Amino acid sequence: MPESADKAAMAPTIHGLSAFRPFQLLPKAAAGVTSAAPTAPPLSAGVQRVVSLVKKGDLDKAEEREVINFVRSASAYELNMMLYTVDAHALFEAVENTFGFFGIGGDKNGDALRVALGARGKDIDVYRKNKLITEMQMWGTDDEDEQLITDLILAAKGPELTTLKRLIDLGNESHDFKNLMTDDVDDKGRRAQILAHVKAEAPKATASSPVKIYSDIDDTFRRGWMDPRFPNGAVYPGVKQLYLELDQGPQGGDPTGDLLFLTARPSLFNILEDNTLAGLNKDGIVEASVLEGSVGAMVGNDKIAAKKVANYDTHREYYPEYNSVFIGDNGQGDHIAGEKMLAEKPPPKAVFIHNVDPKFPAAERKRLEALGIVFFDSYVDAAIAAYQKGLISRAGLKRIADAAKADLPKIKGMTAAQLAGANAALNAALVREKAIP
Repeated sequence: MPESADKAAMAPTIHGLSAFRPFQLLPKAAAGVTSAAPTAPPLSAGVQRVVSLVKKGDLDKAEEREVINFVRSASAYELNMMLYTVDAHALFEAVENTFGFFGIGGDKNGDALRVALGARGKDIDVYRKNKLITEMQMWGTDDEDEQLITDLILAAKGPELTTLKRLIDLGNESHDFKNLMTDDVDDKGRRAQILAHVKAEAPKATASSPVKIYSDIDDTFRRGWMDPRFPNGAVYPGVKQLYLELDQGPQGGDPTGDLLFLTARPSLFNILEDNTLAGLNKDGIVEASVLEGSVGAMVGNDKIAAKKVANYDTHREYYPEYNSVFIGDNGQGDHIAGEKMLAEKPPPKAVFIHNVDPKFPAAERKRLEALGIVFFDSYVDAAIAAYQKGLISRAGLKRIADAAKADLPKIKGMTAAQLAGANAALNAALVREKAIP
């Protein structure tokens, strides 16, 4: 395709994201972007040549240099099409360092390829940046990979940087931005560079005030071990729609993909984190990340709360351009975590605590409510409070109420007493919702 077609192929569409996005292969839907994919345009001769070399593998030195020179000199469009077409691991396997015989005759072509890609960071679009980074995360990163990841992130500015971080969060299972910063980029100097860049670009990132939604799982998203009103594993009526409305904002224009789950469960080399994500996917949560706990933090509400606050604080460093909301319950220390969060600067826009413990002290609830913590029995009531705080629209409040009405009959395994109690509580909440102007 001629260079004049570059701008048309990459023109911004929804939320300022690129129409070139459909050529990005993501395991999860890209946040805030339509899923319809047009037919990919034909590959240029240069792109076809590089693709054929990567497929061939086991390249000689001249062929490796040919790939490197393509990366250095190709148009932005051709470079992005090549990166869309080939897998990063296959590309780096095709062009790699050789050590020669006793150090004689070796080369550093693999390093040179990564340097060339890093130098083209401004020309690589946000989806190809994400694809490269995610694929490097999946295969493990060495020092040269870490430098390329750093170069790609530093090349992203303002809204593009926010989009890149969000796409990495929505990438392959536990390979999110938090794990990139804690596991994949080991060098403290590079981490500091990235964090400084993130902080510097935050004021340029967005004209709106989007929120990150930090939510507990057990007894908040689904019934865990405390709440006697619902059967075990039941997803609470209206909770998913509340997440969506908070994510989209009161004007409905914010990209989705800003939901994170704070859990006390340990990661166990990302195995349990991946299992948690798979369970959330099964329950209808597609665009989300998990901030895991640890074995030591699972004992006692204070330790559970402290770990959640530590994860919250760390993640807030990655997204200084965002406001935040915390949703938890009073069954396992989330009210303690919420109080600590509210004492920080800046505090979250709201802390919502699901009232699942029938024995929770009334005096303690009153004290926490005086601090601004919202206790709720139904997600319709949580939505009313969210609307009153300006976090969702009135139409969004109505959608949450309608979703709660639709969700309740779908819950399986409810006893007659549970069903009667849930219907009575929901109907009372719906009366309160209808009374809101």
